[in-house]
Amino acid sequence: MSHCKHCDASATQFIKLKSGESLALCLDCYNSWYCEKLGYDIASFSHPKTIQVHGKRYKLMKRAFFGGMQYWAYAGRADNPESFLFNGPFTMSGKQAVNQLASIIAEHTDPRQKEDCLIPEHGIISVVPSRSGYDDADFLVNGKRFTGEQLIKHLSMYMESNFRYVLESRVPSPDCNWIMYEEDIFQ
Repeated sequence: MSHCKHCDASATQFIKLKSGESLALCLDCYNSWYCEKLGYDIASFSHPKTIQVHGKRYKLMKRAFFGGMQYWAYAGRADNPESFLFNGPFTMSGKQAVNQLASIIAEHTDPRQKEDCLIPEHGIISVVPSRSGYDDADFLVNGKRFTGEQLIKHLSMYMESNFRYVLESRVPSPDCNWIMYEEDIFQ
């Protein structure tokens, strides 16, 4: 296990520098390093550790990327399919970004959505590994698990309709390793 060069926590961000050296950082130190390289103050992106939306608590984390900060919210464990993402530009404070993220969560988890409606007008269908143990996928809709066959059967009631969707990655595990090259990070 590698340790962060700056704080001695477990490293999760591994960067091959242009100089040929390697840099191992934890997520917090990576965000600070990234912002410092671009001339931003990491403190402007600070946010609470959790937020509550519709009575449900979500943990928060952020990660610097080429366009700004990615803010993730997840319920329980980070690998929980119920997770949300907001890409905030560097011009947006952490507080503003988390408010925007909370609005996204509120829209997609509105408790007033009809329980009898499989696919709400706005919502999320999560693709998860099948419980059958094969190479199949299951789908989570409104917290209920469906096989592909069950989902198609339920979707048949929407015949003559179009679905619009956006692929959105779920929250990566907080301890997952990111391996990258400095020249790719700052293109």
